Amino acid sequence: LVGSEMCKETAFCSNLFLDKGYHILFLADRWFPHTDILSHIHSSGVSIVFVLNLSLLFLLQQKGLPYFQTFRDINPVAQHSKILSNVFFTRKLFKTNIVVPTYSNHPNTDVWYLITNDDPHLATKSYSYRFGSIECIFKSQKSNGFRLESTNTQKIEHFISLFTVMCIALVWLTILSVD
Repeated sequence: LVGSEMCKETAFCSNLFLDKGYHILFLADRWFPHTDILSHIHSSGVSIVFVLNLSLLFLLQQKGLPYFQTFRDINPVAQHSKILSNVFFTRKLFKTNIVVPTYSNHPNTDVWYLITNDDPHLATKSYSYRFGSIECIFKSQKSNGFRLESTNTQKIEHFISLFTVMCIALVWLTILSVD
């Protein structure tokens, strides 16, 4: 989904739960710098925590002078998370918080560069929720069962049907496992 379609989808999702008093959190991996969508999500009262592309820019001020920096210029540390509050993301100057969680020296560890409009001290924990639920579903969709990416389907209508059946099957399997 892109642009206005993404805005419609996020508005639909947030409107389902906002009036119930829930704290809604959108999580995304390798987010692109579409600040119109970020602004729309933020204005709807929903929180975001997104992992970012390292080449994206954000604006800082040093000695009263503004300058742009990329995320790869932030060096993570092992002792604590780095939090940059109220920075401006991309050249469109979307105001947000940046969090670089505690870094592990393990060679296979990826460093997360997160943006959030929520409490930056909770960003790492919030983003980690992806691995308990969303990533399991992705794995089932891709390589651990349904192999959705291996389909030879050329028409979007056929793919939508296949995807719908797979989603129903995942819900059914989840209900069975909970029961």
